[in-house]
Amino acid sequence: MFWTHPLVENKTYGHDLSTLEEFMFTKNEKEKMSRPVKSKPNESHENDRSVTSSPILSVSTITQPSNHVSPLNPGDLPLNFYDLCKLRAQSVRQCQDPLFWTLYLAHYGKSEYERIGGCVNGNVEMKTKNEIVECMKNKGVKHWNSVLNCKMTKVRFMELCEEVLTLPRISWKHLYLFCGYFECNIHWLDLQTNIYMEFLYDGVTDNNYVLFRNTKKGPQYWVDCDEQVIKIRYIEDKFVSILNYDKPFKAASNYKLSDLESISRRLKIDFPPKMKKQELYNKIMLHCGNEQIIK
Repeated sequence: MFWTHPLVENKTYGHDLSTLEEFMFTKNEKEKMSRPVKSKPNESHENDRSVTSSPILSVSTITQPSNHVSPLNPGDLPLNFYDLCKLRAQSVRQCQDPLFWTLYLAHYGKSEYERIGGCVNGNVEMKTKNEIVECMKNKGVKHWNSVLNCKMTKVRFMELCEEVLTLPRISWKHLYLFCGYFECNIHWLDLQTNIYMEFLYDGVTDNNYVLFRNTKKGPQYWVDCDEQVIKIRYIEDKFVSILNYDKPFKAASNYKLSDLESISRRLKIDFPPKMKKQELYNKIMLHCGNEQIIK
């Protein structure tokens, strides 16, 4: 920085500004710049033709990248659900109780999950499980049978509460307790068998967790909270609903042979053309209720 006037009278400074001329915008440099030339009236149309002759992309023809991911709609098959889950769903790393922590992540969010240190925080796990059991017991089995899509006896209800606190990991059998405490709907989707279970809270329509059970490499469960992987309507249209793994369907007398054949096709179960109704029913039950599949 250089002063433009002396601070001290009759003081001579030894700085030569000519050394900075190459960085200056002088009058000579300004005159060298070309001035715009006005076109004549008869030349305007020729210029327009010359401009329009070259290909130009309009804004509407340029496809802009979008961060929005559209969820799966009916008719979008075939799609690889495994890749979709890896891309759009949430999961936790390997731990002792992956189902519990996947539900915790879905309800409390990623920020809170990371704040507590993730799925290795045993204190938060036991505290949350105790809060769930206490809430369930305070309201009683009669209340929960009225708001959840299940009918539990008092003995079975107490057994489930005890198992949440004592077992090293929860299973699908305990999802009704979490559904009641979190006030949400849980849709359990088994991609291996093409079946699903619903754990519903009466009156709740905008808080849906879709749980994907993974049998391939990677996390044991994925959860989709915003229908970014699949829509609930698609699940109902393309997958087979079961009551639970212990008793997937009602008695065989409640179904026609044509109904069982339709269910078998959805489940991708092969059967001979003239298979008896009871035999086909047993085959479906074995496919949907095989305990080896869900462990």
